[in-house]
Amino acid sequence: MEFELSDELISQIIFSMEDQNGKYVLDPEDGLLCKKDGIPRDQISNYYELPEWNSISGFKMMERFVSVLHNPLAREELRSVLLSRKGVFRNFKNTLKSYPEVERIWYSFKDAEMKQLIIRWYNVHRESWGLEKLGEEIEEYDSVLQDDFTFRSGETQEDQSMIQLCEEDFAGEIQEKWHGDLGTALSYLWDTNSSELSDGCSFSIVSETVSGEFAGYVKVIPVIPGSMKTVQIPSLYVVKKYRGLGLGRQLLSTCLTSLLERGTRWAIISSLIMPDQFISVLLQNGFYQSGTGFILDLLDIN
Repeated sequence: MEFELSDELISQIIFSMEDQNGKYVLDPEDGLLCKKDGIPRDQISNYYELPEWNSISGFKMMERFVSVLHNPLAREELRSVLLSRKGVFRNFKNTLKSYPEVERIWYSFKDAEMKQLIIRWYNVHRESWGLEKLGEEIEEYDSVLQDDFTFRSGETQEDQSMIQLCEEDFAGEIQEKWHGDLGTALSYLWDTNSSELSDGCSFSIVSETVSGEFAGYVKVIPVIPGSMKTVQIPSLYVVKKYRGLGLGRQLLSTCLTSLLERGTRWAIISSLIMPDQFISVLLQNGFYQSGTGFILDLLDIN
């Protein structure tokens, strides 16, 4: 017997699949879920078994989530939880509570994965009924959560102090990434440039969580003093715990909108230490590449 897969029924199936207190089946006649052990054996063939789901399925889904998670701090902590093999499900949830934005992405990811599993299960039955398959929606999970962050002009002294702290933190990150003399030199170069550019900064945009915690910033200065026709974006920074959520992308977008409102035509970004993955963000926002930066290790020359 055929049955319609509504959003409400999908939610009920997900709940039943995760219920550890019993195994459920679907009655196609009225679209209700029933505990399998309460149905007479001679009638069980009239019901549909739900998609297979157990602790191994849940563990594999957590592994998939961690593999696509871009937030570096949360990713490493969650990976450690999975590797421990002890109290994994409880510790996974507890770790996510330290990263509310990532936790919300996890629940969106989990909901989408479960829905896709149910749709694949339903499509098997639709084929047996001689009907076309339903399409599966593909969702992205690394987009910024709009309700979790606010964007405003960084005008206060506290904003400027936080920006300075972020610039110092990033200088430390550079030294960690580029070891030895090169790391020290690049860190010094960044620190010197950011300090000089701070003196002539026209404006900055900061991002905060809904609780008011500083999450990142973008800084803009005019190339020619007094004229906003052509500007440089010398720095864009996202606090480590909020990386991988699309916040840098949103900071840039907010900045460009503000520049249009100010009558700016040209925006220039030039950085020797820009993360490779951010280049695609610039291209998607209409930037084109002109020139590049190079580092040569003279000891590699024969």
